[in-house]
Amino acid sequence: MKIYRESSFLTALFISLLVLSGCQGDGSGERKPVPVGENLLKNPGFESWTDSIPEHWKIRKVENLSRHGGETNRIIRSSEEKKSGKYSCRFSAGDSATNWTVLMQNIPVVPGAEMVLSSNVRSIDLQPVDRRNRFSNMYIIFMNEKGERVNRKPGKFVDHMTRPCRGNFMWGDRRKKIDVPEEAHYAEVGLLCTMSGDMFFDNVSAAIKKGPPWEITETSYIEFYTLPGHPLPKEALEKEARLIESYADRIDLPEPERKIKYFYYPNEDEFKRINLERKYYQAVRWKKKEIHTMAEYEDMVVTHLLVSDMGRPPVGLAKGLVFY
Repeated sequence: MKIYRESSFLTALFISLLVLSGCQGDGSGERKPVPVGENLLKNPGFESWTDSIPEHWKIRKVENLSRHGGETNRIIRSSEEKKSGKYSCRFSAGDSATNWTVLMQNIPVVPGAEMVLSSNVRSIDLQPVDRRNRFSNMYIIFMNEKGERVNRKPGKFVDHMTRPCRGNFMWGDRRKKIDVPEEAHYAEVGLLCTMSGDMFFDNVSAAIKKGPPWEITETSYIEFYTLPGHPLPKEALEKEARLIESYADRIDLPEPERKIKYFYYPNEDEFKRINLERKYYQAVRWKKKEIHTMAEYEDMVVTHLLVSDMGRPPVGLAKGLVFY
């Protein structure tokens, strides 16, 4: 078993990757550093308005959700209902509304990074107008350097959304963690409500997630990520590495371009804090070849990750392939 290096400079590496240039939302092609851990949206609390539109925001009609005739929803400054500050942004529509507009901004993003969408929300008598339109969310759409949408799938007009509201909902939080596609350089972030009643947004945010100070131990097929002061026991690390290397030898698998990333969490609180989750679960991200776990040793999933580049066979077949 070969252990190539053990390092504690992932934070610096991560920050250097995040300040790589991102394509600006205006499509001009000018590249600027993308701030990490900061809200990329301007006027996120809707405190400044010009001509009935919040400054730095744009209104856009959603053609594939709208129908000819009928009313259009309204976007209004609200001073009565707000989470903080002087104002919030209110979406209002009647039962006869059939045309829908969104409030949006374009922001730069970092390819392959993680980001978090969040907002304070409130709803009053919010009801679906029809079966098709039940949205009351913050959304994101990713674009490449040329301004072309990255994830163009039939019937999917956005890439990700926060949880919607229904009926009467007192002020609360909506939050969603998102992986930025490798091809993405900027994104449209917007607010949408296609229901009758009133929907309020305040303190909206879209931020590149600041990574924890992971320490890395790299072997032939696995990169082990641990937190300072909480190392993976040496015997567990060596046992895991030897197991996977022995399997790779049996099927004559060369050292991969992308190694398995084994993220070890010393307790449930650290997992929930870092991953913005309410409870612990062993998380596997197949596209990134990552496992996030509190287990000091894991054979089934890591074995599956070893051969995932070959096409992700069933777990039993993956383990059988390397055993026999």
